[in-house]
Amino acid sequence: MIIIILLIMSYIDIKTYLVPVSLQVLLLIVIIIDINFSYQMIIYPLLIFFIFALLNINKKNQIGGGDIKVLIILSIEYQFAIFYIIAVSTISAILFSLVNQENKVPFIPFLTIGVSTFQILS
Repeated sequence: MIIIILLIMSYIDIKTYLVPVSLQVLLLIVIIIDINFSYQMIIYPLLIFFIFALLNINKKNQIGGGDIKVLIILSIEYQFAIFYIIAVSTISAILFSLVNQENKVPFIPFLTIGVSTFQILS
């Protein structure tokens, strides 16, 4: 179900560079239903938030707020593996940007690639 929601988000992100809040909430609900509570549910989302908040201070054209919220939501499900997902997603986005000579890239499709890669390999 997570991949289906991410695919829908990807399509919308490609077309509009926006991530609808309604889909973010749906993703959060699906993930919360699927997990067992642990302290890591709080630690990884906070860590992701602070890392990207610090990276985006006074920076324009960086990762968008919707992308950060989706990363925070995904970190609840994938916990430490979110860093693997971010690495795969970022490398994929950079390669796409270099090959296509694009300055602005929708990031959710690359998060979908990262999550899919992680699920296949784990």
